[in-house]
Amino acid sequence: MLGSFHRIQANLNKEKSMDGKYSELFGIYHVTKILFQKTIERIGKENFDYDTLLGFLEHNNSSVLEGTRRILLLHYPEKLSRNMLYKFRDFSGDYDVQTMALGVLEERKVQEDGLRKRADNVVALFTC
Repeated sequence: MLGSFHRIQANLNKEKSMDGKYSELFGIYHVTKILFQKTIERIGKENFDYDTLLGFLEHNNSSVLEGTRRILLLHYPEKLSRNMLYKFRDFSGDYDVQTMALGVLEERKVQEDGLRKRADNVVALFTC
């Protein structure tokens, strides 16, 4: 799973942001989202254990964990355990539980507005 991530990430990281700079976070976010969706499809949404997945990612690749953290905060905040929310705070260093809770809606709006425009093009590159 992570081998595929690194191959796709190398290509996605070449994608340029609006200001012409390379956007590593953009690549990490979308690769992780694709892997995350495929994992859910494979084992079934009702059987999916978010904390276990994040625990695995935490020990294998911190950039994947960061991408997954953002996806979960934006789309599945109610599925995270209190323990995992505290792990996020410890990992990122600049988040606490209250800040994350208050920032979810605003971050969701900003991320979706900016990333949705480019998501179709990026996914299309790897599905052709």
